[in-house]
Amino acid sequence: MTDPIFSLMLMGILREKYYVWDSKAEIEFLKPGFSILSAEFIISSEVLKEIYAATESGDKYFPQFETKVVDTKGVVVARIKRTLYIRKKPQFRSEELKNAL
Repeated sequence: MTDPIFSLMLMGILREKYYVWDSKAEIEFLKPGFSILSAEFIISSEVLKEIYAATESGDKYFPQFETKVVDTKGVVVARIKRTLYIRKKPQFRSEELKNAL
């Protein structure tokens, strides 16, 4: 239900300039879900600023994202933690940084 969502969202935001891969996932199942389940996925502008700053020179970055899966009554049935691998592709790194490498 939640596997590709954060990575697909970031692929759409960061476009072809970045590698975006799933790296790790943790799921904490709290109780069975007997109704329709839903989850909200948010990537804030602050997180995007962190990604841009951390990857400008081509460094690897491993941000973590968390979301909750809830039933129709709003009861949390699972907590999800996703760790992504993000890295700016070499051809899109700044010239000064490429020359320093």
